[in-house]
Amino acid sequence: MNTEGKKATNVTNLAVLALLVAILVGILLVYPQISKIKTLSATVNQKESELNEGLMEVSEIKEFALLLKSAKSDIEKLGVAIPEEERADEALLQMAVAAGSAGINITGVGVDAQGAQSSQEAEGGSGSVTLTVSTTGEYGKTIDFIKKAEKNLRPVSFRNITLSSDDESSGEIAGSFMIDFPFINAIQSGSEEVMDEQ
Repeated sequence: MNTEGKKATNVTNLAVLALLVAILVGILLVYPQISKIKTLSATVNQKESELNEGLMEVSEIKEFALLLKSAKSDIEKLGVAIPEEERADEALLQMAVAAGSAGINITGVGVDAQGAQSSQEAEGGSGSVTLTVSTTGEYGKTIDFIKKAEKNLRPVSFRNITLSSDDESSGEIAGSFMIDFPFINAIQSGSEEVMDEQ
């Protein structure tokens, strides 16, 4: 029985020793790994936070880029609406489009370059070019032409409108329009210097 008691004691001692070794291995090997995992977890959380901040910044940059693109479009429209030089060719094209849209014919066009030059030299940095446009068409379509010209992107000022009819049976009238188109004298306004600095 004595041998059996020694065996039982040895088995118990071995079990306790194995348990102590397992605890020691856990403390020496597993605990440092847990510590590393906690450190890595904190690093991952920090990186996720940085990623979210970066994504927000990217979103803000995209919004700013869209705003800038919209502003460029608005600036281009403004450049057409009130150009930095007389641009009589654009004014003629805009009147031709308005006449075609209204269904009347342009029979003659004149550009008052002398008036544009003298108003360009005036103080204030702005001027206007005057077009004289002659048309033929029905009365209602001629009125539609005037409305379309007034709604044009480039502002217009009708200085003189003359409507006449030679043949009442045809229903067509002849129109003569003196139209002023404004422009900004870029040299006096200094806008080129501002744009170059940007």
